[in-house]
Amino acid sequence: MNAPLCLSILGAGHIAEKMAATAAFLAGRGEIRPRAVAARDPARAAALAARFGFETSFGSYADLAADDATDLVYVATPNTLHAPHARLCLAAGKHVLCEKPFTVTEQQAAELLDLANEKHLYVAEAMWTWFAPTANKVKEWVETGAFGTIEQVRFNYHLLSIGYAPRVTDPMQAGGALLDIGVYPIHYLYRLFGYPTAVRCTGRLKDGIDLGEEIELSSVSLDDCKGLERYAIRGSKAKTSILMAHAANGAKLKRGLRTVDRVSGYGGMQNEFDRVAEEIRAGLPESRFVPQKATRDVMRILDLCRAQMGLVYPFEK
Repeated sequence: MNAPLCLSILGAGHIAEKMAATAAFLAGRGEIRPRAVAARDPARAAALAARFGFETSFGSYADLAADDATDLVYVATPNTLHAPHARLCLAAGKHVLCEKPFTVTEQQAAELLDLANEKHLYVAEAMWTWFAPTANKVKEWVETGAFGTIEQVRFNYHLLSIGYAPRVTDPMQAGGALLDIGVYPIHYLYRLFGYPTAVRCTGRLKDGIDLGEEIELSSVSLDDCKGLERYAIRGSKAKTSILMAHAANGAKLKRGLRTVDRVSGYGGMQNEFDRVAEEIRAGLPESRFVPQKATRDVMRILDLCRAQMGLVYPFEK
């Protein structure tokens, strides 16, 4: 049996707590060894580490990056800090799994990916959708022509409340709908259909952030909506409709009312730790599930959407 991968988490907020719980669960299966949590507040880091069985904690991000026992760092800080914190860990020789959005801009993403490649380290965007079975099965249906000629694709997405966390509402943290949740459907559609020939985006801006947008990627539509999140593909031969597609536990391919293929499997966050651990042990230079090109191209699309909406964060002026 392979030795468990020593995982540390940089950050101690809401996402860090979710990932710490996931790591604790996987530790019970011997796949992940929860090593350390780091935060600017030492007490907060220590509390999170103790709660989920991590071996130690640090009150400094630099101390975590320098920890010899850590193999992989999960960067779980606000959007604007992803690039500097991932860079800190890569420079210290650590593999990195970085919370979405990978960075704020494509340029930042390119610089991080170049650094990882230069140092022969694994770095991946934590786009958990693509480490799970459902999205990859839908991708297989598209690639094998199971839908026939694609006639319509729609992806509705929304947040119940945009005010649930400061990182979402604070323009100084690159808050707003696009980078927080819009990255999910854009990444999903990119992985299925490739880079769009055209990007058209309109949005609703208020107090320095975007509250929602409507995006068209070539002939594919994404809508900000008040109903349930639903993703649908209709083709000349078959169709599918998936609730909560970014975290779906299953999907059905239908011809008329008849199910001709299906997929099931847990759509939660533990998949990415499983897959990333496998890929790092195999010595892969990048993820097969979230390739570097996908991350960089999606960041380019997000840049284009922001430019078309006129969304410029205060720190960019």
